[in-house]
Amino acid sequence: MRRVKKGAEEGAKLGTALLLVVTLLVMFFAASFIFRMVHELPQPKEEPLPKGMRVEVLNGSRHDRMARKVAVLLRCEGVDVVNIDNAKSNDFPKTVVVDRVSNDMRYAKAVAKRIGCGEVMAEPDPSLYLEVSIIIGNDCAKLFPKAMEEQWW
Repeated sequence: MRRVKKGAEEGAKLGTALLLVVTLLVMFFAASFIFRMVHELPQPKEEPLPKGMRVEVLNGSRHDRMARKVAVLLRCEGVDVVNIDNAKSNDFPKTVVVDRVSNDMRYAKAVAKRIGCGEVMAEPDPSLYLEVSIIIGNDCAKLFPKAMEEQWW
């Protein structure tokens, strides 16, 4: 008789311990869910870029392959990057967004706002078949910190 009681007591202890662990896990997940719901800040919504806008990215910085890295970042955000190349020089102090379509710079302003760039200009050129050129300057670490990371892509 003693063996049955001892086995039943051990089974009851194991069941109680298992119930305690499951209860703690459920409480942890519930607290985590509630914490995320209460503390999650709403993300500012970015204005969408004009539909069908084509962008080229030119490296005007001293950083190798910066145009390609920035183009990958932009493509991940849904931007249609149609050309990646080097600029005429690599000594642009600041990144510049150039509107290739209109003098009112509406396309360039939209892209500049999206990437946080303050330098915008208009140089319409219908032979390019694109709306905006982004010339990456030597301030690229400030505007595109992710692109500066080693092997991020």
